[in-house]
Amino acid sequence: MLIFRELLIMPCRYTDLLDGLPGVASNMLADRLRKLTEAGVVTSRKEPPPIATTVYRLTEPGREGNPH
Repeated sequence: MLIFRELLIMPCRYTDLLDGLPGVASNMLADRLRKLTEAGVVTSRKEPPPIATTVYRLTEPGREGNPH
């Protein structure tokens, strides 16, 4: 649920999510993001410069709290 909280505020880079979730191990965050992406509630997109990193966002079903 904390990942949803962070992504409801704004799209985030992986490092932003990791910084915003103290105590969460990097491998656990990566696993949760993968599962949420597979469920269709989170999407990731490689952004062009100057950001030039992957940004995670909630999908419409994710914002509505409905994975399908």
